[in-house]
Amino acid sequence: MRKPHFRLNLFVSLSHPIPPKQVTVNQAMKDPNWRVAMSSKIDAFARNQTFDLVGCKWLFKNKFLPSGSLSICKPRLVAKGYSQQQGINYMEPFSPVIKATTIRLVLDVVVLMWV
Repeated sequence: MRKPHFRLNLFVSLSHPIPPKQVTVNQAMKDPNWRVAMSSKIDAFARNQTFDLVGCKWLFKNKFLPSGSLSICKPRLVAKGYSQQQGINYMEPFSPVIKATTIRLVLDVVVLMWV
């Protein structure tokens, strides 16, 4: 007499997996959710007066809630870096960014030098 051989599936999913789907501009223009998101992004560019077409493309990403349901359609309009020229499309090739840890380090050194 033998015991039955059970095979268990140990893969557990906490939310419904939704495979990432590449969205093209033509597909996004047919979907009302993407059209609203794209128009709000363009309106924000116009309102902030930061809209200057150099050579750009749309990137599309869906954001999901922890339950797995769709939260927001998030489009991004990004510049094509290879089509830009310094002095025409931008003035500086580098935008300096400083981290908070660097500021703390400099302040600690200054305080230690004063003591």
